Amino acid sequence: GTRVRVLAIAGGAMFLGGAMAVLPSAYRRQRWTSFLHLSETKAHYGYQVYQSMISIANGGVTGVGVGEGAGKWGYVPLAHSDFIFAIIAEEFGLVGVVAVLGMFLGLVLFGIQAALGARDVFGALIAGGITAWFGVQAFINIGGVTATMPVTGLTLPFISYGGSSLLVSMAAAGLLLNVARNMK
Repeated sequence: GTRVRVLAIAGGAMFLGGAMAVLPSAYRRQRWTSFLHLSETKAHYGYQVYQSMISIANGGVTGVGVGEGAGKWGYVPLAHSDFIFAIIAEEFGLVGVVAVLGMFLGLVLFGIQAALGARDVFGALIAGGITAWFGVQAFINIGGVTATMPVTGLTLPFISYGGSSLLVSMAAAGLLLNVARNMK
C-alpha cells in the first residue's frame, strides 16, 4: 500500500547518499569503477576480480575437480568468503554454476510462492522480504565475482564462510519455512 512516489523519493535519496559517499574520494571511485576496465586495473584495484575471472575460466564445463582448483591457494583473495562462487566455478565448472544458480532460483520461486500463499499480510511481508533479501544478495555477490557489478563485500547466502552470515541466513530461512508451512 505504499505510494510509488514515496518509494521513488526514498530510492533517490539513497542513490544520492551513495553517490555523495563514493564520488568525493578518488580511491572509492576507482574501487567502484574498477570492474568497468578490468584489464587496466588488474594489478591493483581489480586484482581480486581479475583472478576470479581466471579461476572461472579454468573451470570450463565440468571443472577441474573437487579440491583441485588453484584459485583458493592465494590467487583469489577471500576465496573462502566473498569469492567462493569463483572457486565453485573452477572446481565444478559450468555444471556447478548452473546448480548454484538453479538452487537460488528455486529458493526465490518457492519464497514467492510462500509469500503469495501466506495467511496474512505480515506473513507475506516476511516471506517476500526474506526472499528478496536472498535473491538480491546472491545476485550482487555473483555479479561482483563475475565482473558485471562492483564488488560490495556481500557474502553468498548459505555458501560463503562466515558464522554470523550463516546464522542469520539460517534464521531467516526458518522464518520463511514457517510462513510456507502455514500457508492457506
